[in-house]
Amino acid sequence: MAARIAELEGQLAKGGSLSFKVSEKGAVSVYGLSQFPVTLYVEQWTKLLSNVDRLKAFIEANRSKLKTKTWFDVTIQRRAITNPQIAPR
Repeated sequence: MAARIAELEGQLAKGGSLSFKVSEKGAVSVYGLSQFPVTLYVEQWTKLLSNVDRLKAFIEANRSKLKTKTWFDVTIQRRAITNPQIAPR
């Protein structure tokens, strides 16, 4: 368990890495953003990517309302609930 936590901390220190796969249904799945992949079909990715400037502007305009979480934070919090010996930092 400690080795896995150290591995995840190392990934966060490096900024983590993204990987891409084609899903069984022919969509594009992005791994490394959260615990589960983000999966969209090509048309959806194309629409999202064509609006990236609008998305960035929206995020900046609403930054004070937005929360940030990393996959590591969420995982440790969930494990702490089921195993009190693991405490979040």
